[in-house]
Amino acid sequence: MQTSAWQPFARREFRAVWASTLVVHLANWMHQVGAASLMATLTPSPTMVALVQTAASLPAVLLGLPAGALADMVERRQWLIFTQLWLCCGAAIAAAAIAWGGVGPWSLLALTMLIGAGFALQMPASQAVIGEVVPPVELPAALVLAGLSFNISRVAGPFLAGLLIGVAGGASVYAALCLCSVGVLVFLVRWPGVPRAGDRPAERLWPALLTGVRYVRQAPQARVALMHTLVFMSCGSAAWALLPVVARDSYGLGAGG
Repeated sequence: MQTSAWQPFARREFRAVWASTLVVHLANWMHQVGAASLMATLTPSPTMVALVQTAASLPAVLLGLPAGALADMVERRQWLIFTQLWLCCGAAIAAAAIAWGGVGPWSLLALTMLIGAGFALQMPASQAVIGEVVPPVELPAALVLAGLSFNISRVAGPFLAGLLIGVAGGASVYAALCLCSVGVLVFLVRWPGVPRAGDRPAERLWPALLTGVRYVRQAPQARVALMHTLVFMSCGSAAWALLPVVARDSYGLGAGG
């Protein structure tokens, strides 16, 4: 049956989940761009600035697969609440440390990894919820709309981060991240969640990890998609990582520029 590309928006629960996901994506991009721009003001070293991208992305490499398995093993709403509390606390610590002048290059990398770990643990469960709030026939359209929220945040997040740093300093980005996490927490606490089938046997973490690896190994389409993503991200990450250095050294621009 043919469905409209916007049909999932007719469902109130999908609209709420989509909006909360948009806020999470915004916070993630604000965090990455804000941390890199702040690092460019703390040290002249291009290597240290580029390491911000490493610190933000390494948790996803190390925790992405376990986080995906855990998202299928635990009650997702409770897991999302836990990860948002993680992000809220990490952002609050970073905002306070920056405001009090207690952050140097290495401590900023540590804070970036701490917050990046929260996003890495949260993302698989957040993506899986999309498929639980729409019927199967609307899932393709829902996934496209989920991608739309990511692209909107990819445009707006860096702009907001630069604006906040330029107007109110580096601590303001992390204060905004904390507020975003609080907003998503309020939604999650009020949201009843989606009932999960209770007759499935409990799965342990290690067998779940092996199942995921086995699926990718035996699914050519999944391998191709992952390879395309790997190639693109490997090239694109270099530009994202060094953009603050190029702006600072070649054009004399700060975060606002």
